[in-house]
Amino acid sequence: RHRHVTWFHLHKFGGSTMCDLARSQHERIPYPFRNCNVEDVSESNPRKQVLCQARAIDASYTFSAVERLITRDDISCPDVVYGVMLRDPLAGAKSHLTFHKFSAQEKRALLA
Repeated sequence: RHRHVTWFHLHKFGGSTMCDLARSQHERIPYPFRNCNVEDVSESNPRKQVLCQARAIDASYTFSAVERLITRDDISCPDVVYGVMLRDPLAGAKSHLTFHKFSAQEKRALLA
């Protein structure tokens, strides 16, 4: 039996890259393939969140991502492999500001 992988996707910390790598290794990812997320990014409504138990039993995918605040119920499955990528915080902040099209002057002011 193939173990399900749940990736904790931190914005601008390699989550999309990991999703692409999972797809290239023939992992089944959730439709519609947006960063391997099963639910909307930053989903705050607990009734709409897809938690660990539901992910683990869904055979339509083997790799999925969570891109929101993590709850205790997201990490409660013993047979799930969990992953996260961390990077230098300043590099992450710069990438985030660039992604959201902050000007060079705004970036300097925020990162000074």
